[in-house]
Amino acid sequence: MKFSLTSFQISIAGAKLIHLSQKDRIWDHGTMIETVKIIFKQVQKARIDGSMESAKKYVTINCLEKLQKQLWEKEKIDGRWQQESPVITELGVVSVRQARNNKPDMFTAIIKGYSGISEYQNNVQKNKFSQRWCFIREGAWWVLDKVDDEKSIFILK
Repeated sequence: MKFSLTSFQISIAGAKLIHLSQKDRIWDHGTMIETVKIIFKQVQKARIDGSMESAKKYVTINCLEKLQKQLWEKEKIDGRWQQESPVITELGVVSVRQARNNKPDMFTAIIKGYSGISEYQNNVQKNKFSQRWCFIREGAWWVLDKVDDEKSIFILK
């Protein structure tokens, strides 16, 4: 059996979610995972389209500003985002936190996968990525608040 810090964090978060979901349906693990997938696809679509307008309702204002700045910087240096849709190979909730001290409910998901294919010395290689996405609760919805790149998905072509 392979042991990793990520699998340990997922186990701890899962145990917390069991108790939280009994009190409030927003903590349902399956729904949270689906929310991550939906928001991930919307953010990727917005980046490919070159406008964050379509992702507005899925992210906080602070996160939207950061994503728009990132997009503007890529365009400024005449770069383009990869047009291939990224493929998620691993997705898990690694931490949860109930609201307290004027801080909202929050959870963090780890997303791993690959985007596009590039040639590297006659070998086909996938561009792997790993990110931690932090979500906060706004009313009855989860919205993306922050993206921490461990290994970025957003590679210029």
